[in-house]
Amino acid sequence: MILVEIQLNQPFNLKHTLECGQAFRWQKLNDWYFGVVNNFIIKIKQTSDSELGFYTSPGKDNIALITKYFRLNDDLTQILSKINRDKHIKKAINQLQGLRLLRQDPWECLISYVCSAASNIPQISKTINKLSEQFGEKLVQDYFVGYTFPTSKQLANTTEKELRKTGMGFRAKYVSKIAKIIENGSFTLEEIKQLDYTEAKNKLMVLLGVGHKIADCVLLYSLDKLGAFPIDRWVRRIMHELYFDKKASDETIGRFARDYFGKYAGYAQLYLFYYKRLNQKFS
Repeated sequence: MILVEIQLNQPFNLKHTLECGQAFRWQKLNDWYFGVVNNFIIKIKQTSDSELGFYTSPGKDNIALITKYFRLNDDLTQILSKINRDKHIKKAINQLQGLRLLRQDPWECLISYVCSAASNIPQISKTINKLSEQFGEKLVQDYFVGYTFPTSKQLANTTEKELRKTGMGFRAKYVSKIAKIIENGSFTLEEIKQLDYTEAKNKLMVLLGVGHKIADCVLLYSLDKLGAFPIDRWVRRIMHELYFDKKASDETIGRFARDYFGKYAGYAQLYLFYYKRLNQKFS
């Protein structure tokens, strides 16, 4: 295998991007991050502020895959200037410079976030990794063992009882039904990408187990809807603390955020969310 290097001409921070909680299957081992993306193992590290080094297995340079997945073509400087509306978001931007949204595989992203309902990041990661280990294909690179994410066909042909063994609990019913719908062709995730935000969200929420928060996560992290603003308990707490003087509904918060931060509201959400997780407070 040959080390491939990418020169960065925009702010990028690999640690923030992979540890902020938007994706669940990355592991850090001996200064390298390992993950499975589109059935390739990626072994990657940031060698300087302006350079990434990576290997992929099976062996291809896969610069296009890295560029797409890490959204390296996003003009992050411009995006951050658009959302930098007040002292609160400015604090987050200053501390987390280089944090980028990922462009995940829509199918894996959907199932991962369906499994996230009423859970936490460590448990979600454990469940998704067990799901991949049980139903995916084994991949090995150096000292890392990974698994491909199971296809809709594999999960459609699996019983709820078997799915529950991964630790997903009551969510097994949702995963099973969604897999069957995707597999029979009556619902196509790629078609959603062509819809506007509201249409795309409404279409996703037809799926059993997909509410407002999960739909917004899938739209933001895999379907290029950068105006989506997922609201969980962390984000709800942030918005009440910083932008509302009384309790507001999630619908009111989401509408405000999309109007206030504009078409890159999803970037604002990620920066505010991760800043809060790291610091607990903005004061």
